[in-house]
Amino acid sequence: MSDSPKSFDLNGIIESLKKNTETITSFVRMVAGWIRDEKWPDLISFVLAVVILGYLGRAAIIKFFGEQDSQWFFWVVLVVVILFIVAVVVAVFEKSSLVSSKENSGERTAIKGLQSFGSGDVEIFSRLERNQDLRSCLSLLEDDNFRLGILWGESGCGKTSFLQAGLIPELTKRGQMQGIYIQFSDKEPLITVKKALNKTLKLALSNEELEQLDLLSFLRKAIEVSQKPLILLFDQFEQFFVHYQSAEARQPFVKALKDWYDDEEIAVKILMSFRFDLFYQQYEIQKVLDYSLDSRNNIKLKKFSVEQATKVLAVIAETENIEFDRQAIQSFVEQELVDQSKDKSDEPISPVDLQILSLVIGKQGSSENRKFEKAALNKIGRFEGLLYQYLEERLSFREQSVNKTQKEAVINVLLALIDANGLTRAGAFSVAQLQEKLNTINPKDVRDSLHWLEQERLITPLTQDEETVYQLAHERMIPAVMKLSGKILPKAYQANELLNKQVKFWMESNYNSRYLLGWRELWLIKRQQAYLLWGDKQSQKQKLIQKSQERLFLFVGVIGLIFLLGVGTWGGLNHTEAGQLWQIRRDLATWTEQVNDPKSQAQAMTAFAKDGNLPQALNIANQIQNDYYKAPALSAIAEAYGKLNQPEEGAKLLKQALNIANQIKNDYDKAKALRAITEAYGKLNQPEEGAKLLKQALDSANQIQYDEFKASALSAIAEAIGELKQPEEGAKLLKQALDSANQIKDDKSKVYALNAIAEVYGKLNQPEEAAKLLTQALDSANQIQDDTYNKAYPLRAIAEAYGKLNQPEEGAKLLTQALDSANQIQDNYFKAYALSAIAEAYTKLKQPEEGDKLLTQALKITNNIKDDDSKAMPLSKIAAVYTKLNKPEDAKKLLSQAFDLAGKIGDTNQKAEALVSIAQAQANLKNWGEALTVTKECSTDPCHVESLAAVLTIHAEQQHPELKEDQEN
Repeated sequence: MSDSPKSFDLNGIIESLKKNTETITSFVRMVAGWIRDEKWPDLISFVLAVVILGYLGRAAIIKFFGEQDSQWFFWVVLVVVILFIVAVVVAVFEKSSLVSSKENSGERTAIKGLQSFGSGDVEIFSRLERNQDLRSCLSLLEDDNFRLGILWGESGCGKTSFLQAGLIPELTKRGQMQGIYIQFSDKEPLITVKKALNKTLKLALSNEELEQLDLLSFLRKAIEVSQKPLILLFDQFEQFFVHYQSAEARQPFVKALKDWYDDEEIAVKILMSFRFDLFYQQYEIQKVLDYSLDSRNNIKLKKFSVEQATKVLAVIAETENIEFDRQAIQSFVEQELVDQSKDKSDEPISPVDLQILSLVIGKQGSSENRKFEKAALNKIGRFEGLLYQYLEERLSFREQSVNKTQKEAVINVLLALIDANGLTRAGAFSVAQLQEKLNTINPKDVRDSLHWLEQERLITPLTQDEETVYQLAHERMIPAVMKLSGKILPKAYQANELLNKQVKFWMESNYNSRYLLGWRELWLIKRQQAYLLWGDKQSQKQKLIQKSQERLFLFVGVIGLIFLLGVGTWGGLNHTEAGQLWQIRRDLATWTEQVNDPKSQAQAMTAFAKDGNLPQALNIANQIQNDYYKAPALSAIAEAYGKLNQPEEGAKLLKQALNIANQIKNDYDKAKALRAITEAYGKLNQPEEGAKLLKQALDSANQIQYDEFKASALSAIAEAIGELKQPEEGAKLLKQALDSANQIKDDKSKVYALNAIAEVYGKLNQPEEAAKLLTQALDSANQIQDDTYNKAYPLRAIAEAYGKLNQPEEGAKLLTQALDSANQIQDNYFKAYALSAIAEAYTKLKQPEEGDKLLTQALKITNNIKDDDSKAMPLSKIAAVYTKLNKPEDAKKLLSQAFDLAGKIGDTNQKAEALVSIAQAQANLKNWGEALTVTKECSTDPCHVESLAAVLTIHAEQQHPELKEDQEN
């Protein structure tokens, strides 16, 4: 007989599919949780494990199926992997919600966890070992002499449950007095009392009426409605002191209590409930009301003995249908729940600890662990930290797909319900108030968190003003919540740890500023301010933060001031005339120290002397080794001393300069040096010495062999004679100079010498002699056979001289002749240069229109110059003349163009000459910033010095026009 076929087990298959689906779903959500919570090490490790398994399994699969047949398997694996990735992505973006466990769907009668027993739990509460305490309390309250009493006990001893589920129902049952339960919070105490009475006694008074009536009037009205004496039960009365910390803030309510206490006829008694560690606060009321505490009004609610605790757990087990081993439980209670700091005879077991233990046992998933017996108790471990373990279990949401944001929202809501000092509940808040308080969190996440916490019995809903408000279920939760916040909100935990450590160091160092908080530490603490635990060092911590902020503000202020000063200095140096001139002086001093060129040093020295910086000028003069440059340099300093009314110091320098000049062997250099010294003597009001020196200079000039040099020397001496203000001596010297000039054979050189002598005659008020010399000079100029460039310049010089003799017509005629010569110049560079010079002469003859026409012509010729290197100098010259024609905008455009071209000049000497000329022109326009920019383009040290010296010299001449006159001469 054949075996019968096995029956098809459909239920088994469905169960297997369901189990496998749940396993895969849990795994997918676990991976999605890693992504949401940014647990990258876990995710990377998982991917690495998949890769390793795939690599190792590939060889086995190929070996098992064969190379050909294994291909379909890999395609199946690929599809599975893709589906898994899709599932993870969907799970990551899944709209998860907070859902409480099924155990909380119904109301427990015996296991309240951290919540209190209420009016609906009278029957079960009557079996929880508080009957003797109730009888004692009622005996005191019913005493005719009792008016005010204190109910106090440690946190977790069950004061609220005692009042709500024990005392009030018993008072109602006896019917002699009516108990009114009033819970204090952060709300205004008088309004809290009135609203509780209004609601309980159904007085139907409006909010306006509640505010208008004082406490005594309101109590009388309440007695009238109740028709019996009232006992007001002030639960959590320490909250009044926590939230109203100053005596001034507490004064209105304390005064109302005083008015009530002084009225001995009113049938109202008050029992105030205090937490043990804040019991001392009642002394303020005791002092104002002038009552004493004794056994007739002082009620301590004790904790349970081992025997009582065991009986309570037995009742809970019976009510919740949990298996109970009395011997095992009694042993566990003695070993784990007894407060070792207390005498065992002093009821050392807290009722809330019994509730926590029952809560953990009652929530065990398997029937093997949901027992009050030894094996189940061993699995939950030691009771110490059990509340923290329970909260961690509930807030880890291991059974749900809850993202990091929702976890943080839950812990934030719990922290918002804890007072900032970390000792008590913060009060009761509505949904809207919590959403406003936690404004950085999505309002929906706040609502979901409140709903979940309520279902988990971690917060308690209350009704105030016909509105639902929430408070922390029990103060016993606070340490566990704060510890857990360090895990879920590590920044808040770090802030508290940092503040505790730093305030300790600060106080131990006698408040040394060294231990104030840095800006990073302050930033962390300020960001987590809502979660700070002040504790018993609140004032010191707040002072530490305040002092740290003050130091930070001071530091930021100093840095800001330095920044503003820096910006201001930078702006001043770069965008103000004073700043730009400061940079010019600084750069000139810096570059002069580096240069070893006597010509450049002399120019720098002269610039500093004219600028009034005589010590700097003297220092540079002492560095000059070349006598030719050193003698005039000392003369320039001496001249500056004269203008500063220090003739004695100037005379000393001139004697030193004279000794140096006498050692110069080159006649021309010697005459030039003597001329400079002579001019300085004249300005020091020592003309006699000057005349002697000029006679010596003239003798030296007569010995010069080269006509060009001789003419230059004679012209210089002639100019010096004009400064002596001794016409007789001057006339004699000029006669000698004229004799020497007439001996010059080179027409061009002769023109300059005669021209200079003629100008001096003009200064000596001898115009006839000057005119004769100019006529002679003109004859010499007309005899010049050289190219028209060399002829144009002498003619221009004679024309300017005629202008100075107040004979502009004669000067204009000569400029016309000079212009004809200039127009014949073939070289564009020289032609443009000559035209601009003649245009400048026209301006000196007060004929700006003619000058403007010539400049336009000169500019056109310059633009036709094909060699860019050659354009810079004529452009700068034309720009300088435009400046004198009072056309700064035209000059500025040309100088910008000239500066661009100068940068392209390859020859360093030509480039330096062009840059110096451009810098001078910009200085004449008082464009100090642009002039400074030009000087920085120099590629050699002498160029830097010469350009800066030229700019500073022009500034000095603008400040002292008499210096500019000397320069033009």
